[in-house]
Amino acid sequence: MMLDDLPQSKLLSAFDGARLVYFDGMFPETALFVAQEAARNNIPILVEAESPREGLDELMKLADFVVCSSGFPQRMLT
Repeated sequence: MMLDDLPQSKLLSAFDGARLVYFDGMFPETALFVAQEAARNNIPILVEAESPREGLDELMKLADFVVCSSGFPQRMLT
């Protein structure tokens, strides 16, 4: 989903009752916006990192948990 696909009020209402937000690195602009709002609302953030992607660094900085393959950290450094 792209950030412009939903009004921000609808997007933010998705946090009502949320106990965790999950990202797979797709749609980096939307993911970053949602992660920033989740962080402001003290909702834990889980990021699944498969391969380096645009915006993934910024998303991982906000993450409370990151799940990745054993080779992922090396791919991020190259």
